Amino acid sequence: MISACEEDKIALHESGDSIPPQNVSEVNIEPLAGGAKITFSLPKEEDLLMVKVIYEIAPGRNREASCSLYSNELVLSGFGDISEKRFEIFTIDRSGNESERNYFTFMPLTPPVQTIFSTLKIQSDFGGVHINWENAGNEEIAIITLVQDTFGDFNEEDVLYTMVTEGDYAVRGFKAEEKTFGFVIRDRWDNFSDTLFANLTPWFEEELERSKFRQMGLPGGANLSNWGGNFSQMIDGVTTVDGNYGHTSGNPSLPVVFSIDLKVKAKLSRFIHWQRWAWYYRHHNPKKWELWGSNDPNPDGSDDGWFKLGEYESFKPSGLPIGKLSNEDIDYASTGEESVIPLDAPAVRYIRYKMTESWAGGTDFMVGEITAYGQIEEEY
Repeated sequence: MISACEEDKIALHESGDSIPPQNVSEVNIEPLAGGAKITFSLPKEEDLLMVKVIYEIAPGRNREASCSLYSNELVLSGFGDISEKRFEIFTIDRSGNESERNYFTFMPLTPPVQTIFSTLKIQSDFGGVHINWENAGNEEIAIITLVQDTFGDFNEEDVLYTMVTEGDYAVRGFKAEEKTFGFVIRDRWDNFSDTLFANLTPWFEEELERSKFRQMGLPGGANLSNWGGNFSQMIDGVTTVDGNYGHTSGNPSLPVVFSIDLKVKAKLSRFIHWQRWAWYYRHHNPKKWELWGSNDPNPDGSDDGWFKLGEYESFKPSGLPIGKLSNEDIDYASTGEESVIPLDAPAVRYIRYKMTESWAGGTDFMVGEITAYGQIEEEY
């Protein structure tokens, strides 16, 4: 870790005296989560260049922190436990002379990698396991999911890199058979938490037969048959042909609403839509949307009889402006945008989709394909 003040372009003199400077004094140490804040008084040295601290975050892993003569504090970070730590502090002048080194010890507060680990909550999910956690400091972490094989060895199944404050994530792709899972937190300094083990049985999940989906002809529903597209093209399994979509035209206002009869009653796990191919993250592709569910919709087209399943927002990995795409953006969009349904949501027959914002900011809508997953309870 190098403090920002070290970015000052201060060079050593090519020639100068050989007299070492005085060291800092009145050193105060404030323990922090996984680190410490050090404040001090600078010596009265006309040619003082910087203050430097060297410390070890783990055996054989040294780090440095430094600041110029314009600052009297440094922050040490990267410690993975609360055992006693030691650092050395000294000054350097413009001739490259170093002061004598003073040594101090302290005990950091509980590091984020351990605090976050203590908040992990694991439960079975459709086709896998569901993970929740809290990360109040928005620390850069990786959540590693391990799965035990038939030989008793644990293998890395999934790694999620995240900084979100309240995490909600599912690892899928498993049969409905009991497995032993392990979960580990790693921080950006390669500190690891303990491992949380859990014996869990993933819930059975299947893809609903999208070709049976039907758009409901309710009042206020969007007309998706425009520009050569229609609702049937949204359920034909084609995701990589431009012009194969459902598309509104001249829609008067937001939200754009359409309702779907799934032709089954199912406890849904996720709903997926694919943006219009070749137009990813622009034009009328959805940027924000809501999903609603019902088993007894009001025939007047109102929201009576419907309940909200969730609010969602499109994710563009690169964060690039509209019109610019990275390969990661293309790869992500090509797999479809997943709307995860809350685990406690009841089974439904009808889904209502509301686009509340498009990437272009207008009032029209287009989507290339849709599908849904879950457990079917009744067929119609």
